[in-house]
Amino acid sequence: MTNENDNESNTEYITPPKAASGQDLGIGDILSEQKRLRLLNRDGTFNVQRNRKSYRDDLSYATFLQMSWPHFLISVVVSFFAVNLAFATAYILCGQTARGRNGPDPQGGHFWQAYFFSVHTFATIGYGNVVPVGLKANLVVTVESFFGLFGYSLVTGLLFARFAKPIARIRFSHKAAMRTAAAHIHDKPALLVRLTNASRSELIQLEANMVAAFFDAENKTIRRYFPLKLERSKVSFLPLGWTLVHFITPDSPFHDLTDEKFRQMSGEIIVQVSGSDQASSQVVYARTSYTADEVDWNARYVDMYRHDKATGLLSIDMEKFDSTQPLT
Repeated sequence: MTNENDNESNTEYITPPKAASGQDLGIGDILSEQKRLRLLNRDGTFNVQRNRKSYRDDLSYATFLQMSWPHFLISVVVSFFAVNLAFATAYILCGQTARGRNGPDPQGGHFWQAYFFSVHTFATIGYGNVVPVGLKANLVVTVESFFGLFGYSLVTGLLFARFAKPIARIRFSHKAAMRTAAAHIHDKPALLVRLTNASRSELIQLEANMVAAFFDAENKTIRRYFPLKLERSKVSFLPLGWTLVHFITPDSPFHDLTDEKFRQMSGEIIVQVSGSDQASSQVVYARTSYTADEVDWNARYVDMYRHDKATGLLSIDMEKFDSTQPLT
């Protein structure tokens, strides 16, 4: 069993650096001290821990919306059985004579009789084979009826909200590609990131931005942030794929940067995309990041578009979506 003293011994309190890095995007300079962990995980979650301080946080609307479907359904089923168990106990405490029979004798003893009577009441089934007798039992029935109406309304609302909640299923390439100066004569050195829409719903009016984060070469405790200018930061539709392109010019933070130096500076490329879901007309977001191990230098993406000669339609070969090839 862990006590507060054990938790204190495993906790290291740190002070933000006095020198501001600037353009921290709301992430903050305090993360600069965390043993150079990545800022953003590949699934878009931030690499920080947000401790819950109250049971109300675990029972909040946002928690039930964000939890996975298996966890949500398990929570509903467990709550259903727990509520009926509590009311069955209340009926038993009212006494054996608080439940009268008005039909075939329910089998299974007093507990199961009380439990299934609670289920019938909570679900407003009301077979009528068991009826409440006396003031106490009828008061319990009144309270349970309210809980039943309230509970079903709450679960119905959460189910609708979960189904109606738009999710941006934007698929980012597993690796970014750094097209260096050794590329084809008609190509310019650039940083490339591929993405596509993996959802059946269409996305419109998309906007993307990229930011590079490096630890300062002189003050290694300070992380610097550099917004990256994109060749095209907005598109109206995303029927196929979109390759984000940041040209490496003398003004780019990647100018004269090598793979080795990028690793030494614990570089990270943060990508965020927003757009409107056409089915729900709501704004959706997706984000990811690439560390040094997730950037292929002196490489380009392989061609992924497939042309059907019979129909003339284009499609994406997802087996080649993440593939890169060395520049020659």
